[in-house]
Amino acid sequence: MPNAKDANQAGEKVLGIVIAGAAARGAYAAGALANLAPRIKEYERVVIVGTSSGAVNAALLAQSAHEESPADIAANLTSAWEQIDFSKVFRPIVAPRTLTRTAGWLWSRRVTKIFDTAPLHRTAQNLYCPKQVVANIKNGYPEAVAVVATLCQQDGTGGRSRVFLHSNSPAPKVAPNCALDYVPTPLHYKHVIASSAIPVLFPPERIDTQGAAGFYIDGGVRLNTPIKPALDLGATELMIISSHATTYPPPPVGPPGRMPDIQGVGAQSLNAVLGDAMIEDIRNLRRINCFVKAAGNKAISPNGNPYRHTRFLLVSPNSGQLAGMAATAFRNRYQGLFPLQAAFSFLNIGGDDRELLSFLLFDPHYMRDQIQLGKADASVALWQK
Repeated sequence: MPNAKDANQAGEKVLGIVIAGAAARGAYAAGALANLAPRIKEYERVVIVGTSSGAVNAALLAQSAHEESPADIAANLTSAWEQIDFSKVFRPIVAPRTLTRTAGWLWSRRVTKIFDTAPLHRTAQNLYCPKQVVANIKNGYPEAVAVVATLCQQDGTGGRSRVFLHSNSPAPKVAPNCALDYVPTPLHYKHVIASSAIPVLFPPERIDTQGAAGFYIDGGVRLNTPIKPALDLGATELMIISSHATTYPPPPVGPPGRMPDIQGVGAQSLNAVLGDAMIEDIRNLRRINCFVKAAGNKAISPNGNPYRHTRFLLVSPNSGQLAGMAATAFRNRYQGLFPLQAAFSFLNIGGDDRELLSFLLFDPHYMRDQIQLGKADASVALWQK
């Protein structure tokens, strides 16, 4: 792959940890990383990049990197997600305070969000220790940690991907006309919140970082699997953690059924934005590896940089697996209960509705089930060439 730092051309190994996002599905990635912690500690050089809930895991991993024991790193990752419930992410839609604010938004005709995520800010501040991350980066382990957020330009020109990067090295250069920017900065919890701000459901997050001030939403809108930033930061090998399936499902069989409702269309849109681009990125990584194997030293990119082979390890669930787990957890725990049932009454908990639920079900039991699945999938993951 092009754009690697020159220091790595001599064959020195640098592990790039790429963590994709999907809101409440982040617990799956935490479980996978917990299992992979012993393998991560085998590397002397590590860079970490995350998007959305992957940004949460990237921050947690970066602040735990100084731990000598992989078991301690694993515990720090999983315990953070095991503590999460609805009350630590957003206020109930049916709460009087939330309803009052919603009425005000409708009256002013400026609705900026559906959920009030004030609790998420408090949770992030309690979980994230920026001083420890600063110390770890200063000591060189990890060498860099970055989170991706999408800038809302509000001028009709579309969004940009911003990589908020904490590193001792200069930020990578980007090609002209590229809608991706590197912003060197110590990571604040607000950078992580911005990367995780689900469009429409969560409010855009205001960031005041010099040179990158603006309002930001979920980084997964444009770059859910930040493979390129990891390679730009010098990674020679990749661990890619996704809470979406990394292969397309088979074609449907049988009649089309009823017309999709807005929930189903929303679920399909989320899958397309968060999942499909990721699948294509991984397929492109495989294609380039095959190309390099066939062309050898003649594999040169259009901008003149040499392509190179990148070994990678991939962890992901099967298609629909987390959606099914979310539906089961919801039926067992919340069916018929108020206000949770009221908050999700627009979902039928069947078909594509389960996909939406799997993004929003911040339930400790669902979190623990995901963690166990992530650990199991990571335990059998193999390096791919």
